[in-house]
Amino acid sequence: MTGLGLDEPPDVPVFHLDDVRKLQADLWQQAVHLLGPCTHPYTIAPARFVINDISCATRIGSEITICLDIHAARDWAACTSILAHELVHALDGLTGHTSWLEEGVACLFGIGQCAAMFDDVPMHLCSGAYRGAANLVASIPNQFDVVKALRAQGSHLCSVTHAQLMAAAPTIDAQTAQFLCAPFNPKVYARVHDHGR
Repeated sequence: MTGLGLDEPPDVPVFHLDDVRKLQADLWQQAVHLLGPCTHPYTIAPARFVINDISCATRIGSEITICLDIHAARDWAACTSILAHELVHALDGLTGHTSWLEEGVACLFGIGQCAAMFDDVPMHLCSGAYRGAANLVASIPNQFDVVKALRAQGSHLCSVTHAQLMAAAPTIDAQTAQFLCAPFNPKVYARVHDHGR
């Protein structure tokens, strides 16, 4: 496979998988503490690294797998932020298409956990539509308490309605609530910020 750059190992640190598993367990505890308990019976497998540039959480049958991308393999801070982000998606069992609210909460939780552990927060991992979602969620006062209350009522983050969100956070306006409860679509964000071009 000469010429493709695949004949040499990637220039990234090697993490001990036991350390990643411990980090996953610690981050899961924090997610449950800040956002409320897990709402499903599925098993969350130990996270794994993939040669890709997109991290994801997927559910096949009764198991949720978190795949960490090449960015997460570069340094421990990025690993923390990305793993924490994906664990938020796993809280409700990946029950539907993510909403702007869910993506924003996942971004803020990931960045917040990273900020709690390191001096340098990898904001470059939260860009474009993801940063837009994070900013919208950050505009909700006590956003994690609001999310915890919504989840305690049985609402999954992907299916919170704008009426539920406005009842839980009455200071946000209707347009913001509707946008946050819509399915996450980075193309929508790009159109709005490119002024429709």
